[in-house]
Amino acid sequence: MLRPTILILVLFAGAIFGAPVPKEKPKVIDPMLGKWKVEEMLVAGRPTGKVTDESGATIDKEKILFTGIPKEPDDPFGYKLDPDNKKQITLSHMRKPGEFLEFKGIFELDGDSLIVVFALDPKADYPVEVKSGPTVAYLKLRRIQEEKK
Repeated sequence: MLRPTILILVLFAGAIFGAPVPKEKPKVIDPMLGKWKVEEMLVAGRPTGKVTDESGATIDKEKILFTGIPKEPDDPFGYKLDPDNKKQITLSHMRKPGEFLEFKGIFELDGDSLIVVFALDPKADYPVEVKSGPTVAYLKLRRIQEEKK
């Protein structure tokens, strides 16, 4: 009676210890990453007149580079997502040497649409709603679909 029990334990142990080790789960790529077209930009509730057909943004893991927005330098904005609040974002930018500013914002990501709203005053707290208003900048972006080669 002891032998079948030992055989079952040996087979069970072999199945556990001899089983292939599962591969690490692939890391989820942040859905914000990629190239975006600026569709709308409002500052203090008003259109800026700066959005053109070439206005865009490229988001990587560390920065957002806005391009094609007249009168704005093509300097990247750093950004951090709040790990405790998945909708909060802090944009950082060096306006000139020695002047480093941070702007608190919130965002809404829905598939290929991204809306970012951030306070115009670096001392202000996070906006409470994802909409245009007198104290915020509002950006509406649409993902640019990469052509498959």
